[in-house]
Amino acid sequence: MLGFSALVDMINPRGGATEGSNLGPFYLDNAPRLALGGDLGRDRQGAMLLVQGQVRDSLGNPIPGALIDTWQADAAGTYPIQEQASGQDKHDLRALITADDRGEYWYTTVLPKPYTVPHDGPVGRLLRAGNRHAWRAAHLHYIIRAEGYRAITTELFFDNTEYLDNDAVFGVRKSLITKLEAVKKTDVLPATERKPDARCRFDFVLASA
Repeated sequence: MLGFSALVDMINPRGGATEGSNLGPFYLDNAPRLALGGDLGRDRQGAMLLVQGQVRDSLGNPIPGALIDTWQADAAGTYPIQEQASGQDKHDLRALITADDRGEYWYTTVLPKPYTVPHDGPVGRLLRAGNRHAWRAAHLHYIIRAEGYRAITTELFFDNTEYLDNDAVFGVRKSLITKLEAVKKTDVLPATERKPDARCRFDFVLASA
């Protein structure tokens, strides 16, 4: 909340790799596998988003078989792990996806919404003292790994959405903002389990270990 984590990320670049951002408190290291083109959103309500891209090295070469570890909030801005008391599966909206032999990945999910960090107790007092709000910009979380490369922990944000300029935990980087586009009938899309309403593309770059 003081920005120290963000500062550490920004002053420790990794050889041309994608910039890092917050891990957050909701990561689990045993996410289920999801096939390429699979649907992370399942039967959740909200806009269906196609996320696609490529994992490359710092010279622009694709990294076959790179592992994409992703997790996110839902269309109400809530993480399933926060709703276990109401019977929600803590592994919902998280997955491990293996890129193809061209380093390409694609899947569908529900478009996340902004949410507030907990702002009772000392965090709330800190925010009020600094005349700051508690809202996080909508985002997707990622850890990208591949053998022989340094893993990155980062977040993906969407252009023209709220709180990009004043994210409560200073997680937004200009290089991590992707263009969000409505899907048109003329668009050529990869095969997916569910038809998307919107699409975005983001290419991750890993630096050699």
